[in-house]
Amino acid sequence: MSSNQFCSSKSRMTSSTAPSTAASQSTPKTKKSTPYDAAFEQGLIDSGIYPDGYTEIEPYNVDEINDRLAHSRPSLSPSSFSREAFLNFKQKNNEAGSEAQVMSTVFPIIRGNASIPSGENRLFNDSAPLNSDLAAAKRDYYNGTGPRKVDPRVREDLKPFIVPSKREHAPLLPNFFMEAKGQNGNAAVLRRQITSDAAYGARGMLEIQSYGQDNRTYDGNAYTIGSTYSDGQLKMYAMHPTEPVHPEDRPNYHITQIRAFALTDSGDKLP
Repeated sequence: MSSNQFCSSKSRMTSSTAPSTAASQSTPKTKKSTPYDAAFEQGLIDSGIYPDGYTEIEPYNVDEINDRLAHSRPSLSPSSFSREAFLNFKQKNNEAGSEAQVMSTVFPIIRGNASIPSGENRLFNDSAPLNSDLAAAKRDYYNGTGPRKVDPRVREDLKPFIVPSKREHAPLLPNFFMEAKGQNGNAAVLRRQITSDAAYGARGMLEIQSYGQDNRTYDGNAYTIGSTYSDGQLKMYAMHPTEPVHPEDRPNYHITQIRAFALTDSGDKLP
């Protein structure tokens, strides 16, 4: 019943049927959009966060990023990553029907043994929202930096932008993200998730690069990388900010797909 309908019918209610004062004054909570809603993408766009292909703006350093991605890890040399290991990877991928299985059995092989501060299945609930109508997101995986690596004053000043979790010892200032789906996962949901993830990371990088300056620093480069994985397909993205038309507006963020790998094609495709 709408508020107008309620007011017009209130006089017809008896004291035994009239709602309590607290109930009549309560305001229904608006359900926030998630990446599983088609409206989530429009919410990002309304906030100046543009999905891949929405604009033609690429980061200036896109070639440099691609050059880095062209170099395979030494751990993937034939002597370290055998044909048997590759076939085992394919089998694990085929058996991974759920997102949880992908993250527990497939993703560790892709990730390798890099000792970078990271978090998994982490709800980013201690930061300023990208859009107040969008729900706080739980990231499948991210790389960041250890809290001790950031000056305590900077951590406090930039907390809404670089501290994602209420867990004090969790990595902060994330700038690499991974989102995964099982065999039947929705590709559109993956794109919305990684766009949201990368925007959060790019916003934090912009804030820390501009810290102590009168104006934000825009150099046209991407310092945040995102990736998605589903059914053997790994896609890599870069997110970079651009200056808004009006200085009082929020920065714009553009995500660009930079590479795609069919990892079940052959072992040397693993980046």
